[in-house]
Amino acid sequence: MTARAHHRWIALVVAALVAAACGGTRVADWEPRPGPYDRFEGDAERVEEGPLELARARQQVSAGDADDARARLLALAELHPRNLYVATALQDVELELLRTGGDVVELDRALETSGLPQDGSPAVRLRRWYRLRAEATDAPDAFALVLAARIETDAPSALLLLESAVRADPDCVWAHLGRAHFLLREGELEAGRTALDRAIALDAGHPRVRRLEATLLERLGERDAARRLLETWIEQVAGDWRVPDGDVLDANLDLVTYDVEADRPERALARLDALYVEAPARRARALLLRSAALASLGRYEACLDAVYEARFLGAGSYLAEEHEARLLQDGLGDAQGALEAWRAVRELAGTLAPSSGAAALAALRARAEIERLERTLRPDDAGLLEAAAQP
Repeated sequence: MTARAHHRWIALVVAALVAAACGGTRVADWEPRPGPYDRFEGDAERVEEGPLELARARQQVSAGDADDARARLLALAELHPRNLYVATALQDVELELLRTGGDVVELDRALETSGLPQDGSPAVRLRRWYRLRAEATDAPDAFALVLAARIETDAPSALLLLESAVRADPDCVWAHLGRAHFLLREGELEAGRTALDRAIALDAGHPRVRRLEATLLERLGERDAARRLLETWIEQVAGDWRVPDGDVLDANLDLVTYDVEADRPERALARLDALYVEAPARRARALLLRSAALASLGRYEACLDAVYEARFLGAGSYLAEEHEARLLQDGLGDAQGALEAWRAVRELAGTLAPSSGAAALAALRARAEIERLERTLRPDDAGLLEAAAQP
């Protein structure tokens, strides 16, 4: 692989990972000022038990026991009805239950009595329920509005809910955090920065706020500052009950991404070797990053091993196939193998393209590469491969 082709391949691989993964511009002091939505209330025993119960519920979810996790979180929410860490964890468990065919009886009853449609995907039905709860209060309630906005897929609708939450409680960090999230998602970087600055001013030690700040810094092109903040974030949240282990793993994988982009493959591999990544989706991402780092070192056969394992773990995605296509095409010079891999990318990304901008771009890249490779290969070879690719 030439130096030019190598850097082009690494840049495209990392760009694809960043696109598929898409969390003020200054690194303020870490000054925790937890508000009423972030604390466990009551006597010392209840305050101490709250984080432990939340951790137990997360463990149950990881073990696939969503029903018992929800029961535990419901009991915890009854004791701490204004804690948004508990409420958001409960919301996530409810969505997982619905997606896996479980029941949320309260949701069914609420939709039935409301007269709203009861059909739709799990996410749609859950969204209706939380919107009903937000609208059921006599006066706007920031807590309920934040929860309704959090699972809203339409950014303008979510922002309207969050603006109501800010009016209801201007000091609700979560409302400003939510506004920043949706504004960044819509590409409104300056407005997102303003909302995030307000959240930082309220609680500079809020882990979700500071994690989103690192994302904003990256979007603004301040990658060194984003990396430094992310390293600080990982240090600060060590052992913090508010932060699930998976979020820390994702942050570490983001640091690996920075290392790969900066052409520091040894450092990237050392970070990966220090991580224990079990969840299939995260492990697939880690393997693709390992492949990119190994490619920088010219270890192409090891790259393929990582790509094949990632493809098995990330079935239904297109990222592993795109890695394989780039590796075969630019690393190993296997045009025919690359053509087959690009055709797989075109098929997989095409199925996701209607709901994913990153997938749509991948499908476009695949079509362009297929056309170029088909012109390069002999017509007979291209036709034979096309026939072999048919089911």
